[in-house]
Amino acid sequence: MHYFTFFYLFEHAVIYDDEGRIFKIILDIRRNYDKIKDMEYKTNNDLSDLIMKRINGDIDILSLPLYKQGTSFQNGVWKEIAKVPFGEVITYKQLSERVGTRGYRAVGVACGKNPFPILIPCHRIVAKNGIGGFSGDIYIKKTILKYEMEEKYDFE
Repeated sequence: MHYFTFFYLFEHAVIYDDEGRIFKIILDIRRNYDKIKDMEYKTNNDLSDLIMKRINGDIDILSLPLYKQGTSFQNGVWKEIAKVPFGEVITYKQLSERVGTRGYRAVGVACGKNPFPILIPCHRIVAKNGIGGFSGDIYIKKTILKYEMEEKYDFE
């Protein structure tokens, strides 16, 4: 496995294999350097370009070479999360309804196991009465949501 970094409000790492498939996104490598310290840093401009196109909304998640992982339930949840537009949020309950289950906690667990945060924007899923959880630091979730809302609605 190799990694390279990209910047989206924080510096993140992309872990990928020899075939160029994205295995995982590590949020905020300043706090999570231990997860990549033993891997080879190797720039991959093609993947980097695709990631930035996905972040900018220019391509669908299916255009990325993602390493297949997770259960069929998790993949269904991640597929629905990927449909949540930039600058918008939905609740875990709304996500559960879209997936066709009343298992809000199971949906929350699937969100937490998302190996591709930012690309599959689990930060856009919130609790009914608050921000909800996040596989990374809650500060990262709040910062990304604030940025996306300000960009979408031109707040300053």
